[in-house]
Amino acid sequence: MTVSRVAVLDADRFTGLVALGTRAPSLQNTQPWRFRRHGDAVDVLADLDRALPATDPSGWGLRIALGAAAYNVRLGYALLGWRAEAESFPEPDEDHLLVRVRPANERPPTPGERELAAAIPRRHTNRRPYLDTAVPTSALTALTRAAEDEAGRLTVLDPRAVGEAMALVREADEELDRRAGYAAEQRAWTRGGTSSEDGVREDRLAGRPHPDERLRRRDFGGGPARRYESDPCLAVLTTTGDSRYDEVRAGQALQHVLLRATASGLTASLYSQPIEVPSTRGRLGTLCGGGTPQMLLRVGYGLAHSPTARRPVPEVLVPDRDD
Repeated sequence: MTVSRVAVLDADRFTGLVALGTRAPSLQNTQPWRFRRHGDAVDVLADLDRALPATDPSGWGLRIALGAAAYNVRLGYALLGWRAEAESFPEPDEDHLLVRVRPANERPPTPGERELAAAIPRRHTNRRPYLDTAVPTSALTALTRAAEDEAGRLTVLDPRAVGEAMALVREADEELDRRAGYAAEQRAWTRGGTSSEDGVREDRLAGRPHPDERLRRRDFGGGPARRYESDPCLAVLTTTGDSRYDEVRAGQALQHVLLRATASGLTASLYSQPIEVPSTRGRLGTLCGGGTPQMLLRVGYGLAHSPTARRPVPEVLVPDRDD
């Protein structure tokens, strides 16, 4: 089907798609993306000024974040009446261009797409304690299906594996604490105010991690620690491969899972420390039955807070590119 530019992506619609893209998660909430209009498509580019060389030297986390942003843009196209496709690294000579999202064929949005798109402005990382309330099997099944829809696999860990995963998080966290530049990077992206447009706000935390905390959180500072749920629900997102293409695709799977969780009344936080340390990443993969681990998620029921702010759309744009 021939795509009509006038019907698909004028300036206002492009701005709306970008606004959805900026609501994706990213390590330390760095928001390491830029967006560009390319005819009827939206290009998602890496902003290397917001990279984390100590935490994420391989760029894995950056590619996850841009994949998640691309998934939001896909949902935005769906609301406009188009099924969209995301092409990773479409131009080999342009290193910063990670994903191009373009309309493929015209069709009305499905009820599921409407529900997920409505969850975009509500989704946020919740690092606070959750309730000691079990997540129903039906809700967890919906999350695993969301990952499968994006060629990923989400493995919900049993109690034994949860204990082993928590040990891997602690080991990785201690290793990262010894990494040169890591602590300074943490401080650089911690925000003390309540109106910051990026970074991790101290008022959204639950104090510093306690030395005996079972599921070790990153130390962003703050006041005394609070009690966390005794039996956290953990799941591991994996892909079959470990290339940069798999990482971008994993970002789309992650965002699909997080939006499905939000739409189902769940809250979530991400524990990426064992992914950032090669030795623990491999063991986490073994723990969940194989594949390449891309993220460790904690899901449950908690008191939601308002979503974190995002940088204004004009700040994340680069000039349009013609076909």
